[in-house]
Amino acid sequence: MQPPNPRQYKSWLDKQVEELIGDGDVSHLPNAGRKLDWSRDDPNTPADMRMAYKIMRDHEVMPEWIALGQELDALLSKIERLAKRFEADYLERRTLAERKASALLLRDAEARWAAAQERLHGLIAEYNSKLLIYNITRPSQVNQREPLPTGRWLQR
Repeated sequence: MQPPNPRQYKSWLDKQVEELIGDGDVSHLPNAGRKLDWSRDDPNTPADMRMAYKIMRDHEVMPEWIALGQELDALLSKIERLAKRFEADYLERRTLAERKASALLLRDAEARWAAAQERLHGLIAEYNSKLLIYNITRPSQVNQREPLPTGRWLQR
């Protein structure tokens, strides 16, 4: 007996996946359209931690590592937003200086860019120091986050 041709196998597999997915309509599934019930305990939660998690959930308290993760997300978003704004400002000022052939405007643009880089450097250092705490305090099942390389951000 000859092994199946890989192309035939792939097309058969694609057909099976398409049949399972269908048109993407999931309204026929049980509980479709209902909110998820988060009040039940997660079966993967260790038994000795369930009561502690229930108390925290009832009082809207979260573990420190989760709060720190949210803080890191907000800080990263701020860094990205500022980097784009600083870059646009620098390019606009530099273009204006070149168009007017003004050494003073060019020097001002470079000085503002240097100040912007310094500010970004400080924010990235703050992010990376908080990230270290996050990576130490997170549970072992949660992936570590990578630090931001300062040089790459400032070169952009």
